[in-house]
Amino acid sequence: MKKTTLGLILFLFLIHSASGQQAEQPLTNLTQEQVIEIAKEYAVKEGQNLSHYQKISAVYDKDERTWDVSFMMDPLPPGGWFDVIVDDKTGKVLNFWPGE
Repeated sequence: MKKTTLGLILFLFLIHSASGQQAEQPLTNLTQEQVIEIAKEYAVKEGQNLSHYQKISAVYDKDERTWDVSFMMDPLPPGGWFDVIVDDKTGKVLNFWPGE
């Protein structure tokens, strides 16, 4: 699956989940705030200028036990996003997907 398609799917999922009822929070090792800080630090090391990204969200995947932290520009131009995948147990970044 292309990264752009994956990003679009994630974006639509986030919009849909934000409009629904609040789900019960799964038990995690890291808090949402902690994982966002980890992702921000990593993104800066990768050369990202965080002031360009107005929307930041973190979604926990209970099956994979990972966090997907998404950074998006507003409005969202092509390539105006990137994702950082963080392992919940170790706090290590597993993947970095720059927008295309």
